Amino acid sequence: TRLESVDSAIINVSGDRAEIVLLEKGIFFLYSDVIFNSLNENSENKMEELENAFYPVMRNLEDFLEFFRTRHFGKTVDVIYITGQYSSVEGVDKVFEKNFDIKSQIGYPMGWKPTFSKKANHFNENKLGGVIGLALRED
Repeated sequence: TRLESVDSAIINVSGDRAEIVLLEKGIFFLYSDVIFNSLNENSENKMEELENAFYPVMRNLEDFLEFFRTRHFGKTVDVIYITGQYSSVEGVDKVFEKNFDIKSQIGYPMGWKPTFSKKANHFNENKLGGVIGLALRED
């Protein structure tokens, strides 16, 4: 699936920080940083542990999705992409899928290139370096 054809959320989770971006048909819609307690990657990471660790991230995402819904006649995003250090933790995609009832997957779809609406043409894309950098990787 190409990002230009779907509304999506990208969550880059690393260390004690998450970057959340909502894209409307591939164009930046909302962005936020969220601080949370870092996850012990060596623990068993049962579903409940993951939910507890990512609670601040999920609450912020929930607010973003509600804002998106109010501006899109009740429609939410089609997919959640999870990237960053914690994207390799087993079950992290299932936590988001279970809590939001939205298809969630690790990584980006092929071919994504960031574009900006005219309203965002003065947007500091360096602030999104981690998210954009990961999106542009081809491995």
